[in-house]
Amino acid sequence: MQFFSGFHKRALFKLTTLLIVFCLVLGSPIPTWASGEDKCARLKLEEKETGQEEYVPGEVIVKFKETVNVAEAKKQLFLVHKALGLSEKKSMKKGVTVLKTSADVPSAVAALENDPRVEYAQPNFIYRIFTSDPLWERQWGLTNAAFGVQAAAAWKYTRGSSSIIVAVIDTGVDGSHEDLAGNLVPGYDFVNNDEDPDDDNGHGTHVAGIIAAVADNGKGIAGTAPNVKIMPLKAGDAEGTFTTASIVSAIQHAAANGARVVNMSFGSYEFDQLQFEAIRDNPGILFVVAAGNEGNNNDGKPVYPACYGLPNIISVVALSPDGRLAGFSNYGKNSVHLAAPGENIISTLPQREGAGVALAVYDENYGYKTMLWGFGAEDLALDDYVYDSVVRTMRDFFGINPGERVLVVDDDQSGTYESETYGNITLPDVSKLYIDALSTAGYVYDYHSVPNNSDGPSFDELKNYGAVIWFTGWAWGSDPPDFKIPNLTENDQENLIAYLRNGGKLFVSGSDAAYGIEESTFYKQYLKADFEAEFVDMFKGVTITGSSEPFKGAEYQFSNDYGFYIDLIRPAFQDAKIVLQHYPYISKSGTSMAAPFVSGGAALALSLKSSLKPDKIIDIITRNVTKLDSLNGLVSSGGTLNIASVLAYISNMDAPAAGGGGGGGGGGGGGALPAAEAEVPEPAADVINATGKAQTFTVLEGILRLDIPTGAMPKGAVITVQKAADVPEQAPEGAVAVSPVISIDTSAALSKPIKVSIVYDEQKLKGIDPRLLLVYRQNDDGSWTLVGGKLDRENKAVVVELSSFSKYAVFGIRKSFNDITGHWAKEDIELLAGRGIIKGKTSGNYEPNNSVTRAELAALVVRLLGLKLHHPSQPTFKDVSHNSWYYEAVETAVKNGIIKGYGDGTFRPDDTLSREQLAVILANILGIANGTAEELKFKDTDKISPWARKSVAIASNTGIMRGISDTLFAPKEAVNRAQVAAILARLGERMGTFEVMITVTGTVVWSTVEKPHWELKAEDRTYVLLPDAADKVTLALLKKYEGQRVKVSGYLDAGPNIYMRGPVLRIVKVEAAE
Repeated sequence: MQFFSGFHKRALFKLTTLLIVFCLVLGSPIPTWASGEDKCARLKLEEKETGQEEYVPGEVIVKFKETVNVAEAKKQLFLVHKALGLSEKKSMKKGVTVLKTSADVPSAVAALENDPRVEYAQPNFIYRIFTSDPLWERQWGLTNAAFGVQAAAAWKYTRGSSSIIVAVIDTGVDGSHEDLAGNLVPGYDFVNNDEDPDDDNGHGTHVAGIIAAVADNGKGIAGTAPNVKIMPLKAGDAEGTFTTASIVSAIQHAAANGARVVNMSFGSYEFDQLQFEAIRDNPGILFVVAAGNEGNNNDGKPVYPACYGLPNIISVVALSPDGRLAGFSNYGKNSVHLAAPGENIISTLPQREGAGVALAVYDENYGYKTMLWGFGAEDLALDDYVYDSVVRTMRDFFGINPGERVLVVDDDQSGTYESETYGNITLPDVSKLYIDALSTAGYVYDYHSVPNNSDGPSFDELKNYGAVIWFTGWAWGSDPPDFKIPNLTENDQENLIAYLRNGGKLFVSGSDAAYGIEESTFYKQYLKADFEAEFVDMFKGVTITGSSEPFKGAEYQFSNDYGFYIDLIRPAFQDAKIVLQHYPYISKSGTSMAAPFVSGGAALALSLKSSLKPDKIIDIITRNVTKLDSLNGLVSSGGTLNIASVLAYISNMDAPAAGGGGGGGGGGGGGALPAAEAEVPEPAADVINATGKAQTFTVLEGILRLDIPTGAMPKGAVITVQKAADVPEQAPEGAVAVSPVISIDTSAALSKPIKVSIVYDEQKLKGIDPRLLLVYRQNDDGSWTLVGGKLDRENKAVVVELSSFSKYAVFGIRKSFNDITGHWAKEDIELLAGRGIIKGKTSGNYEPNNSVTRAELAALVVRLLGLKLHHPSQPTFKDVSHNSWYYEAVETAVKNGIIKGYGDGTFRPDDTLSREQLAVILANILGIANGTAEELKFKDTDKISPWARKSVAIASNTGIMRGISDTLFAPKEAVNRAQVAAILARLGERMGTFEVMITVTGTVVWSTVEKPHWELKAEDRTYVLLPDAADKVTLALLKKYEGQRVKVSGYLDAGPNIYMRGPVLRIVKVEAAE
């Protein structure tokens, strides 16, 4: 058995202090003491900063020159420097002697340095176990003597100044973290537009810890520059993706609030002019950027912002612990400056104070004990962890000794089940983990397997055992594949309550063991737990530590598998206590982890000499790398970050000349700066000659693309395209022009629609959601009529099909309402309103809490899907007349199989729509037959009408319709206007209503670079796959098809992201490739 004990490690750090004589070998450089700088001032500064003795009082070390006789030189030295009161303490090899002195050490060193017999003199430095941070020894990036950044030696100069601020533009930072809170200054959230830049991804918190985690606080890790300040600027969302607007806003905020260094651990293959200008226009800030993680040469395939080639950008690749370029890391002899540690880097992870993953209860009233885990033994990385944790529970907490009979209840529902939603579901048999642990420890047990859709053991059976272990594995219900009944059924709960009231001891485990019973009497009153949250994947590879007995001092690690769900729980009563907490530290790999070492190093450089300019800092850092043969030809400097050498160099510098200077860092950031824009004459008309076959043309210098299908135009017909105006003279109400006015004319009528793509100017968006960019046709009077269009995010264009030609332009639409400010559905309401799908109720108001009628829903869906209106001569329903405003909408929806009437020939248009009725409509639209067996996880499943249950499962498991809470669906409740907006917005995304969807074929693989995620390996590139976390169907299919070729459909997001493995593909559909 093997397990980690954090308690013993901490005790060792507290009790041990080493005093080491600094032994010098011939040729070892001591830059500080070899300079002409005022050494006395240097020493006094160090004593003042650290508050500790940095060298042995009354001792100096002297190294004599090779040309002298050491014995004779010592005699002369003692005679000449009588005033120093010198005597020999210890003679060492290669002409080195430790001397005692009655003088103060700085004065003695200064005098002996000038003696002609002495090569150099120095204090006898004191070395200690460097910090009290318990994970210090695991921080190879700081401590590795060969390939680390040499933090210990660097900190002899400075640990940083609180006046130096490093802005971390990322996914936010956990402001309450035990190792970060003391080093944060106010930041901002540019994703949600508020002053709380909390981290809902984990990436930004990890980056911040590498830069400036608090040192010597007895907690976690130490940052590279532990005394500088972090400004958290949240520009990335929970999925780790960024927008131009959020990044540029963050840069501007950093510049306005005193940041000297900005860390940007994200990237994209798209050149972003606005981002480029934001960095260029802040030449006094050093931008430290990650080079990317796709294993590519940035010289040939540039990544941005790493390859903008600006003098205030330094680009960083990832070094592995063995001193080689990490296998995933990009590189570039001309475009990347240096390497820094970037593989298996331990740093901070968001934490939740007071919550944990295991809860223990001793109830004095009934005398029972319970242990509740928010995970299962199957989630632990090693069998040794399972053994230790099970034995601690049984022996140390329950007091059950080997030989006493224990009941093991196997409720993991293991087996393979056929599901039309998820494909085949395989639930593993995890019983062996528990049984092996008990058997190894010598326990005698009886085994009870719970069949599908059945209750577990009765009270009469339970009462015969001193302890019961009840585990659920990966099952989230007792009735797979439907999952309508919780693992712990109502009868199970009653039996367990009786067992506990009889003084029993109950151990419940499994990440979904409590699913569906979180509000029950058993969970709240007897397990005495409050459910906090369920986390997906954030805790992969995380260490959990014992906060109370029986786990005090224990450390276990979670596995790094996919589909990783962990429950966080809180005590509901005083006699309940958290006994296992996730240790808020984790190891990650990526160039995102390498960049913050350089940010920390730059912050230390500025702490030592605040007048340094960015280009000079880059020059100094790249001049003073640790040269490595493994990096020759891969980075311009040929080496990896060495902060000790950087600070030694700075400490020896003369005062900088005015303007700073500097050489630009050994090759710069890659590529020349973009040329200044020249005056471009108005383009002449482009003429296209039709051939009668399929043709594709890009005209007007890339502004317009036409895809002409076969037979759309006769051979010999001519299309003339011309820019009619740079800016429209007038615009629709609330609209912003983002393209020129384009005139398209033809000599022949179109037989088929032609697909037209118009490129928009991103700088003119002014915060408008790109999905609200629409093509308008100009009328003869100069007014505009909406045509439509879909966003092509990759090509920054809007795509529309045209059946005739005229003058066109792209406008961004702003549409909002007085009563949705701060509303949770504001973004969805504005999206649908801007696209003309949804309208207000009264003047300037949306009335989000009002209910929706069946007629209103029919109209909304018809508009969303863009269906051709149907107007039959005779009404289908006796209560829907010709002159009703909703006549065409109802008839169209019914004709397309979206909604049905009632058996009595009525439609009941004014009836309020219930949530289960809406689910049926959604299932009809999705094209999934209402009759498919699906899974449900709601407590009120029994309240869903039988005719709606399968549709509710379809709508909820695809993530389009959510419950009113994690456990309740509320099928009979009326749907309000805010809910409808959110649901239809999700439906529109699923159906490709707002954006151009792409389909890619490749192999599904699981990656752990930066953050665990799915990838698609296509022939020409890698895609980072980001499904909606609520879309259980797609998540299950990815797992099913791992290692297989599939077709994936979704939306391409080529913008910056933390993964830097390729473009992000937000997927909505996965199917096996033919």
